[in-house]
Amino acid sequence: MPQNGCAPLEVEFDNNSTGENLSYFWDFGNGITGTAENPAPMVYPQALVDTFYIVSLTVTNQCGTDTSSDTVFVSPQPVIEFGSDVSSGCTPLYVNFTNQTQGQADSYFWDFGNGQTSTDSIPQTQVFTADDQFTYYDVILIATNECGADTSVITIEVQPTTINSFFNVDVTEGCQPLAVQFTNLATPGAAINWDFGDGNFSVIENPIHVFDTAGVFLVTQYAVNSCGIDSSTVEITVFPPSQVDFEVDPYSCVGNEVQFTNLSQDIVGSEWDFGDGAVSNLTNPTHIYSEPGIYTITLTGYSVSANCPATVTQTLIIRENPEVDLSLDLTNGCQPLSIDFQNDSPIIGFSQWDFGDGNFSIDDNPNHVYTEPGTYAATLTNTDEWGCASDTSILNIIVHPQPTPAFEADIEQLCNEIGTVSFINQSEDATGYFWEFGDGQTSPFTNPDVVYDGAGTYNVTLTAFNQFGCQDTISQPFTVYDRPVADFSINGEEGCEDLFVQFISEATNADTYDWDFGDGTVGTGPNPTHTYLDPGQYDVSLFISYNDACYDTINLVNAVTVYDGPLADFEIVQNGGGWVSFNNLSENADFYYWDLGDGTTTDEENPVHRYDENAPRAVMLIAYNAQGCNDTLVLNFQPDYFYGLQVPTAFSPETGVDKVRQFFPSGFGLKEYHIQVFTHWGELMWESQAIDELGKPTEFWDGYHDGVIAPQGAYVWKVIKAEFIDGTEWQGMDYGDGKKRKVGSVTLLR
Repeated sequence: MPQNGCAPLEVEFDNNSTGENLSYFWDFGNGITGTAENPAPMVYPQALVDTFYIVSLTVTNQCGTDTSSDTVFVSPQPVIEFGSDVSSGCTPLYVNFTNQTQGQADSYFWDFGNGQTSTDSIPQTQVFTADDQFTYYDVILIATNECGADTSVITIEVQPTTINSFFNVDVTEGCQPLAVQFTNLATPGAAINWDFGDGNFSVIENPIHVFDTAGVFLVTQYAVNSCGIDSSTVEITVFPPSQVDFEVDPYSCVGNEVQFTNLSQDIVGSEWDFGDGAVSNLTNPTHIYSEPGIYTITLTGYSVSANCPATVTQTLIIRENPEVDLSLDLTNGCQPLSIDFQNDSPIIGFSQWDFGDGNFSIDDNPNHVYTEPGTYAATLTNTDEWGCASDTSILNIIVHPQPTPAFEADIEQLCNEIGTVSFINQSEDATGYFWEFGDGQTSPFTNPDVVYDGAGTYNVTLTAFNQFGCQDTISQPFTVYDRPVADFSINGEEGCEDLFVQFISEATNADTYDWDFGDGTVGTGPNPTHTYLDPGQYDVSLFISYNDACYDTINLVNAVTVYDGPLADFEIVQNGGGWVSFNNLSENADFYYWDLGDGTTTDEENPVHRYDENAPRAVMLIAYNAQGCNDTLVLNFQPDYFYGLQVPTAFSPETGVDKVRQFFPSGFGLKEYHIQVFTHWGELMWESQAIDELGKPTEFWDGYHDGVIAPQGAYVWKVIKAEFIDGTEWQGMDYGDGKKRKVGSVTLLR
């Protein structure tokens, strides 16, 4: 069976062997063998050249062995393998090609993609060009023989000499972290490098970069090929996120209101996710969790500057509330009602009882007394160590009203030893009564009357009952007094105005005293005093009481007599030279006493007096009448100033008497004063400027000079200065000739 054909060649084998009990061994010439009587078709593959395969069949039985062979001829299809000395380069690019095609091709066809073709096995050098972008040329080689054809393609990259960097971004500003998509629009084929300005780089052609810090970043694209380089930039602004934080207790309880405190800074909005499906946009929200569990709280805040969000989370544990159970010994009774409360709850951390009347307890099993009637909801709340409180258990307690006994008498007191009193029942919430009157008498009536037969204080007791079996008792005293008797005496019942009188009570069974003194004034107390200012006769009354209930009064006619007193009055008339007349203007006066202010006194009615010293005076006049009444008046006045200066004309130091032995100028009323004594030939013998507070000279010349008595003879005196207290100047000595001189002579006698 000779077979031939083009690869791959499928060959079928026909076994025409004869004989009995044959065994078979096939050798297919391609390294494969077989023992089947009729083997499956065999495919002979592509080879590089025409190939012959020797196929043999050996058959064997008990009688012997026989072999037969045949030839399979396989012609190959072309298998192209070619290349170029360069695959990329700058325009113009010169490329040489090699051809290593196998499979015995008969013909070739080249298409260089640049408009040139060739049928040579190895074509001529080709020129490839590019304008302003990368240009790619597909070079195609087709090889053909009688078995078929094969095609192969290689690409030649031609790079322009001018490179343009250019790119696009989807955003130029945004919040941190900011993801930016960079789209390369540079000269196609150029190698791309990115500098993102934040210390990061990339060679991906269209990268996505995340700016995870805030700032302004200058992004640079570099477009590069072997022929040139170019770059372009863009600014990316990344705003900082908001400063988001919040505060919440790490634990809370089911049903409790949880407070969330927003600590974020410079935000314009807040979004809360409480972790249980609930959300809020309040700044500082509260939230109540209905189920225990661990919840993740998320706060998203948006910054003021660019509305940039930032998120922070915290974990909150919500705990289950404890159980509660309680019991008590009774649920109703009369006020005050004492109840023992029993906490039957499982062991927990803390308990609080609310008795419903505004009172509380933290004891496990407290006792409480209800003091007011009403229906009270007593509650027990258990709290565990985490502060979780149970649902409150409530029991209703009924406190029946205690009757409120109250009464009053129709009179507050009795002022007689024997009298009848009606008691008026003012009790509330009562249906029955029992009275005890303090003297052994009792009564079941609502408003009883009782007769007391003697003075004293009786304790009256009323017990009130109601339909609930509740009762209460009240007691208050009732007093029967002896009647008071008014009387008094007077100490100083007559005298001159202003008359001081002492009143002395002689009343009995009294504790208050009210006086009417008859002149429009009143007083209190048992022994008051009073001063009568006007003359006349006055009736005096005393009104007494005991315990402001029992009263008596007494009135004495003309009990006090007040005599009319004199009215002291006078006027002062100054007559000059210190002489003053006092004109008595007193009324209702019979006698007088004067103190004229300089030590002088007199009982004259209208005295005249001369003052010898300049000084203010206080003059007092006391006027008396026949009843011994008096009045006093004091007037202050300044006597008219009187003044003068006299200079002696002679003195005898050795033989004179008293002031005759001295040259002693006399004067009064002086304010300034200066005198000198000279000899006739001008020698100064003595001088003085001394005056006292009354303006009197206080110094004198004793006739001595330098320790020696001066000779007898005439000396000259001279008043240098003499001014009186009223500002006038002394005019000089008057010697009877109508002239006044400030210079004169004095004779010293020995």
